[in-house]
Amino acid sequence: RGHGRSAGRGMDLGWWGDSDLRGAVDLVLEQPDVTRQRVAIVGLSMGGEQAIGAAGADPRVGAVVAEGATNRVWADKAYLDEYGWRGSVQRGIDWLTYGATGLLTRAPEPGPLRSSVAAAARRAEPPRFLLITAGRVVDEGYAAQRLRATAPALVQIWTVPGAGHIGGLRVARSQWEDRVLGFLDAALSPAAG
Repeated sequence: RGHGRSAGRGMDLGWWGDSDLRGAVDLVLEQPDVTRQRVAIVGLSMGGEQAIGAAGADPRVGAVVAEGATNRVWADKAYLDEYGWRGSVQRGIDWLTYGATGLLTRAPEPGPLRSSVAAAARRAEPPRFLLITAGRVVDEGYAAQRLRATAPALVQIWTVPGAGHIGGLRVARSQWEDRVLGFLDAALSPAAG
């Protein structure tokens, strides 16, 4: 909500994402030409973070492609530990930022992305995840590795060399299309569940 052409008041950290995507899945499944009870969500940046969150909250989500996803709450910033004391200082600043945000917004603070992946992994038919990271944005790789460690059998990572944040499609269009479509075909096939 509140982004692009969507109505409503936006929340820059995407904390309305779980409920917004639940509504989107409802809408997709109401379409007469949609026969599957499992859907995929493709999201970039904050949209990728919301897609990961939705997979943990909604059992109808069968696959997620998230490009450039790093964080939506303070706990997601644990990848900053890779930077030693500088990362610790940044995490302290982020703790204050997220704490103040929680006090000032009506949006419900969602759980960490790792918790969403863990919740999805516990389902009888867990979704599959493809995390696309930018070769030029080290934080994306660190964040993706932490998510993969939560459910290694369900999470794939593809790093696009030379790409900046959400630049995978622009830098490697045919590879991006092949990788994403191949992943979705395999993840949503009846044998995948």
